Amino acid sequence: MPFSEPKPALPSDALTEAYLRDETTCVRMLVAGVQLSPNAQAAIQAQAATLTRGLLEDAKHLSAVDAFLNAYSLSSEEGVLLMRLAESLVRTPDTPTARLLLRDKIAAGTWLPHLSARHALVKFGTCGLAAAKAWIKLSGGTKASNIFAQLGDRIMLTAVRQAIALLGRHFVLGTSIAAATKRAASLSDYNASYSYDMLGEAAMTDADAARYFDAYKTALKHLAATSPPSESLHRSPALSVKLSALHPRYEYAQRDRCVPILTERLLALCLQAKAANIGLTVDAEEVDRLEISMSVIEGVLDSERLRDWDGFGLAIQAYQKRAPAVIDWVRETAKRRGQKMTVRLVKGAYWDSEIKRAQELGLADYPVFTRKAHTDISYLACARKLLDAQEWIYPQFATHNAHTAAAILHMAGSRRDLEFQRLHGMSDGLHRRLAIKHGFATRTYAPVGRHKELLPYLVRRLLENGANSSFVNQLLDSDGNVDDLIKDPIKESAQHGFSPHPAIKPPCERPGDTRRVAPGIDLTQSNIAASVSEITAPDLTRPMPPAPNLQQSLASCSKSPWPSTTAAHRASVLRRAADLLERDRETFLSLCVYEAHKTWPDAEAEWREAVDFLRYYADQAERPDMEARSALGPVTCISPWNFPLAIFLGQVSAALSVGNTVLAKPAEQTPRIALRAVEILYEAGVPRDALHLFIGDGSVGAALVSAPKMKGVCFTGSTHTAKKIAASLADTDRADVPLIAETGGINAMVIDS
Repeated sequence: MPFSEPKPALPSDALTEAYLRDETTCVRMLVAGVQLSPNAQAAIQAQAATLTRGLLEDAKHLSAVDAFLNAYSLSSEEGVLLMRLAESLVRTPDTPTARLLLRDKIAAGTWLPHLSARHALVKFGTCGLAAAKAWIKLSGGTKASNIFAQLGDRIMLTAVRQAIALLGRHFVLGTSIAAATKRAASLSDYNASYSYDMLGEAAMTDADAARYFDAYKTALKHLAATSPPSESLHRSPALSVKLSALHPRYEYAQRDRCVPILTERLLALCLQAKAANIGLTVDAEEVDRLEISMSVIEGVLDSERLRDWDGFGLAIQAYQKRAPAVIDWVRETAKRRGQKMTVRLVKGAYWDSEIKRAQELGLADYPVFTRKAHTDISYLACARKLLDAQEWIYPQFATHNAHTAAAILHMAGSRRDLEFQRLHGMSDGLHRRLAIKHGFATRTYAPVGRHKELLPYLVRRLLENGANSSFVNQLLDSDGNVDDLIKDPIKESAQHGFSPHPAIKPPCERPGDTRRVAPGIDLTQSNIAASVSEITAPDLTRPMPPAPNLQQSLASCSKSPWPSTTAAHRASVLRRAADLLERDRETFLSLCVYEAHKTWPDAEAEWREAVDFLRYYADQAERPDMEARSALGPVTCISPWNFPLAIFLGQVSAALSVGNTVLAKPAEQTPRIALRAVEILYEAGVPRDALHLFIGDGSVGAALVSAPKMKGVCFTGSTHTAKKIAASLADTDRADVPLIAETGGINAMVIDS
């Protein structure tokens, strides 16, 4: 059951050291790597100003979509409402539900203030939204279903769906590869190349993976048949591939299963691309998939059949602290093969989810930067590395930022063996100038997909366009001040000492709470997985101690000094227990895995929850309103097998925190976990006469509940058993004894729109 030790795709120290490196230390290292003198920084600022002034002129003649996105940015309540409407409506197939959704969102908006927008079509759209809100009120409100309302709603639905389709066309090149290449031929007015991306999120089933694999093969076949002959591989069209689309279990824990299949499928696509003289780039995805993606790439590049082909590439995310180390790996891999590779340098598209994931895991730090300026610095440092590795790497700089582009212009000098990339529907003006005025090759990242596949990509683009820190958003919302748009990220970051964002606490600290979080571990990292594999199995054959005598335990409880201790003392004992539980993490992980048969991630999550319960009830004990409350007396705590550590300690610590004595009965399947937890509480300072452990089957719990001196019952389990406990209390004339029962299990929820 323990993790098998993986073969790392990169020297373990390079990934490990960079993964959760202190942000300030990391950024200072990156600044040193950028290697820009004061004169160079001044030249970059001047070039960025020139580019930006041209873009500000372009912004006076916005397209209808850009003007609308600017007027209804995500900083406005109405912009958020419209994004929610667009996101939900695409997934709502039936008209009645779509009508309710439409009425709910439009009625909630305040539309008339947006009439101040300059673009005529935005004014027209705003009038339509305001009229729709008035119509909703006139026809009976948000839940109206009369004939009058239904007729008008159909017109509104048609208009909104057409608007969403217009948005889709703005950001997605075509519904099929044939439609996309045809449209690309009509759009490329400055000789831009295209990298096509077959839209679709991660495969959930083998059927999904097979469908995406076929879509990639079909796209390559079409590009091979329709692309004009080109002497340069890097001017030919290219295909972007997501590994998550090629296997439904693309995750570190399933690497033995998915890596061979992914390697086989990616190799097949690479051979097809090589035969057609087409480039293929593996898209970057979430942080936890980096190492496994590198394992797949290594396996593909080991094939002799890919010799004499420079078209293999991968995307690297500058917001990852490991980005420079990955570039070093690419350079060494290309050098070892004697074959050039392509790197698309991006800033990163999953920042929000990466921050959230690190917080959920309680990591020591974030794997990504918390300030956008730090990501910009990382991008420049990575660009320098790519340009310095020109013998082995063909760089592709994906950016919409004028300052970033100006910095690369300066660092590249007279070199033109590189290209700039943009997303379709964004930054056309910047890339036109880079191509026409500066002679750089450019490429457009062009999504291809049907309407139902559009949603996740469209939402990401709306979020990116609407983010306050986005250069595109700032440009469209600018008052014309160029200096505000082209701030040097190094100088900007130096003003706050390269420190992390003050509003984003470290992941091991709870936002808005002083309670310390148990440190988590990331089992998607090879060094962590290797250390977990070394945890020894517990001795499950050791006999358990006999259950104590119930009457003697109750008598012992009555003499315990625990109820008379202060709340501060009880809280300190529980906090000490939490610290001891952290100290013995490996012991409890092993017990949860081998006795409760949990997976390592589930065991780790339960251990962290148990630590949190101890600290939570320590805090609750010190609430001012708790001072007037008195302990009940002996309390029975009966916990289940599915959370044998967290719920067991949650019940026991809750009862102990207010001065009760406790008779704890764990599930008969997991006695050793409970025994070790009780030993921790004893070591922390809970008196032995205040806490008694009763191990056994259901009859033991029944005896505890029926004891006349029992003053409270805390139970987690089935509804049936909870009813039996309530009946037992009533039958013994103790219906007033508090019973806290968490029951039920899983309820079915069938949702059909």
